[in-house]
Amino acid sequence: MEEQTRNEQRNAKKAREAEKRKEKKRLQKQAKDEEKARREAEKAAEEAAAKAEHEKKLEEQRKKREEQRKKREAERKAQEEERAKKEADRQRRLREERERQADAERKQREQKEQEKKRREEARRKEREEPNVTVLYSAWWLSTRTYQTTVRLI
Repeated sequence: MEEQTRNEQRNAKKAREAEKRKEKKRLQKQAKDEEKARREAEKAAEEAAAKAEHEKKLEEQRKKREEQRKKREAERKAQEEERAKKEADRQRRLREERERQADAERKQREQKEQEKKRREEARRKEREEPNVTVLYSAWWLSTRTYQTTVRLI
C-alpha cells in the first residue's frame, strides 16, 4: 500500500507539475497575445496619426489652392476693371478730340462764311459808293493823255 500511495503521490506530483507547465504555457501565450495586441494597437494608432496628418496636409493644400484661386480671380477682376477704365478713358479722349475737331471745322466754316460775307459786302459797297481815289485817278487820267473814262465795277 505504501507503494500505491507513493505512486499516487508521484502521479499527483506529476499531474501538478503538468498543470504548472500548462499554466505557464497559458500565461506565456497570454503575454505573447497581449504584446501582439499592444503592437497592433500602436501600429493602428501610428497609422491613424499618419492618416490624420495626411488629411491635415491635404486640407491645407486645398485651402492654399482656394486662396490662390481667389487671389488670381481678384487680380483678374482688377485688371479687367483697369482695362475697362482705360478703354472708357480712351473713348472719352477720342470723343473729346472729335468734338474739338468738329468745333474747329465749324469755326473755320463760320470764318470762311464771314470772310465771304465781308468780301461780298465790300463789293456791294464798292458798286454803290465808288472809291474816291479811283474816281480821282479816273479824272486825272481823263485830263491827261488817255482821255478815257474809267468805268467802275
